[in-house]
Amino acid sequence: MLCFLVLAPSLELSSACRHSRVREPLIDPSHPPLVYTESDVIVPEENRLGGRFIGEWRQATAPKGGVSPTGGPSYIEFFALSSRKRQLVLETTSPGGDPSSLVSVTIGRRRLGTYVVSPEINVPLPADLPLGRNLIRLDFPSSTRLVIRRARLEPAVVQGHCSVRNSSIFQSGWSVLDIIRPVGPAARLVGEFRPPLTRTDERFLLIADHGEGSTDVLFRWPASGQRQGKDRSAVRLDIPLPGHPGLIRVRLVALGAGNPGTWANLAVDQALRPLRHAPESRLPKPPRIVILYVMDALRADVFGAVNHEGSISPHDGLTEQSTCFLSHYSVAPNTPPSTEALFTGHYVLSGGRLAPDGGKTLAEIYGKAGYKTVLISSNPYFSNELGLTRGFQDVQLLPLDEDFNTGAKPTVNRSAEMVDEEALQWLEHLGDNDRVFMYLHTLNPHNPYTPPPEVRAAYVDDRLSNIEATTATLVGIRNGKIQVTPSDETKISQLYTACAAYNVAHVQNFLRRLRRMFEERELLFVLTSDHGEELFEHCGVLHGYTLYNEALHIPLVVFWPGVVRRSSILKPTDTIDLHETLRDLVTHQDHPHFRGHSLWPLLLPGLSSHRDANASAVLFAAAPARGALMARSGDWKLILAGIRGPWGMGRGRGQTRQSEYLFNLRSDPGEQVNLSGNDPLEVQWLRSALLGWASAAGRARTPGADPRVDELTRRRLKALGYGQ
Repeated sequence: MLCFLVLAPSLELSSACRHSRVREPLIDPSHPPLVYTESDVIVPEENRLGGRFIGEWRQATAPKGGVSPTGGPSYIEFFALSSRKRQLVLETTSPGGDPSSLVSVTIGRRRLGTYVVSPEINVPLPADLPLGRNLIRLDFPSSTRLVIRRARLEPAVVQGHCSVRNSSIFQSGWSVLDIIRPVGPAARLVGEFRPPLTRTDERFLLIADHGEGSTDVLFRWPASGQRQGKDRSAVRLDIPLPGHPGLIRVRLVALGAGNPGTWANLAVDQALRPLRHAPESRLPKPPRIVILYVMDALRADVFGAVNHEGSISPHDGLTEQSTCFLSHYSVAPNTPPSTEALFTGHYVLSGGRLAPDGGKTLAEIYGKAGYKTVLISSNPYFSNELGLTRGFQDVQLLPLDEDFNTGAKPTVNRSAEMVDEEALQWLEHLGDNDRVFMYLHTLNPHNPYTPPPEVRAAYVDDRLSNIEATTATLVGIRNGKIQVTPSDETKISQLYTACAAYNVAHVQNFLRRLRRMFEERELLFVLTSDHGEELFEHCGVLHGYTLYNEALHIPLVVFWPGVVRRSSILKPTDTIDLHETLRDLVTHQDHPHFRGHSLWPLLLPGLSSHRDANASAVLFAAAPARGALMARSGDWKLILAGIRGPWGMGRGRGQTRQSEYLFNLRSDPGEQVNLSGNDPLEVQWLRSALLGWASAAGRARTPGADPRVDELTRRRLKALGYGQ
């Protein structure tokens, strides 16, 4: 069982040492605590923290549900709150399988034994299990067709309860509340504990650890060696937290059934963390021309500013005079949710379209600031019926021949030159005092990967294979109807790269012509993408169904000569940050309620940031088509792919079926080894951030209803592989 407790943020300087210490609430609102109780029944369909099936399971298709092992390590997670004898009971069916097959059971380093598969498998568990999360590993024969309907613990304790009201946490047993947060040097935990108003058999503990195996009981009630008496007065807490600065886990534990105790005004009193302050400065005057140029489905690793080896543009006039963000990520792997996030600053966790009464879009913000707003694109998702054009005064949708040619014969995708020429013609008719916010969205290198012959000759070795990367072919590969060889895969990747190179060449020409039309400081040009593209790294192609880096890592280049310096930024950033940056330029206000960080302090030397420079950045993303959510920070990346829909990511040949994915990006940058089940403290902190983000972002907006598109738009979307 899982719930969130959120306390309002506040900051209070310690009166004892006003200039060197700070007092902050123990609970960080962006990382709500995780509340665990013992699960008497563990049901795959619920898959809640504290009672989950994780690892190599596949959701069963039988009418009664359940999960089946896939042959790899399969785990059942449960939370232990007491030392006692108990057993794990697995309720199973075996349709067409071998009823005499065996399952090997291990917990930690203890091998519990091997058991015959039967309709009810009973596994005695050790009585001395540690407090907290425990993983039971089940190893089945790879050939088994066993279905586990549910698991249960017998005997189970009474589930406790936690709630928050007016900065107080009310807790009854049996329950544990985990709070994970960074702390500074010489940190102390302050607040008070108020015992239950009436006598119960409960015990309350406050425990702290740094995730290194050892724990410290900092407070217990009743105190050691004492029994509950009539005195129910509050106990004041002022306790040094153990260990070194860094992440710490504080556990509030209630053992035994009874009335709630109260933890009131819990806070961390600690030495101030030094912040890097730069001299105060203001943003420059907004330029006359702001152009946001999006290349659809452009991966970062084919772009020269990000990957100098084997890339399409290692040296060009754009990146040599720009700030390039080398670790920039989309918040979604497909166009509608990523573009909505770019325009509004809202994450999109599920379906729906841009709500008519939602927050102001970039087009509306720039329009209010006196800019003419124009959108030019070849992507049919910018049809007016789909809502992404809200706020643009002029919308021009340029159709492609390929939109209505879904046969095997490829048609050259010339979206970039069409969009660029239309934009230049539009700009030539500007008045001397006109200001413009222009959004350009090309359909390159988006499928079909059909570059012009002159570009194809430079990047594609046609001797490798006869395959062509038309939309119909790519959809057939994704859906498993067309089988490919390694040579086919190489050629398809080359065709994709050629399409990207074609568009980048047009960007360079477009920019040269712009610089002849406008003075340097008048022109802000931002180049990015809406999402990446899968090219067989995880067996899949196209985009929209996974949250791997190939689907999310995209370029971001900011060109404003005379204002923005040439540099490369390694700090991780995302689409929401870009929204904040463009918004900030004309409003000079922080976007309320959302997590974006304006990038101007990174773009302009000497510009100070009001944000804590030591704060750990967490980037989020969602794949609404799969119901998967992602958070990454530092070396770790966590994906929950089973709390908003079917388990797994991908589609067709690239589909996987786990409910959770954990990758260490330092040791495994290709995201090939799923470490789910290994939960260092950093990962537990990241999980609390992800679940808190999902809860807050889900409340922050009500998506618009799915629109009814006209037949023309439906045909154009189908020709690009959508809905197939």
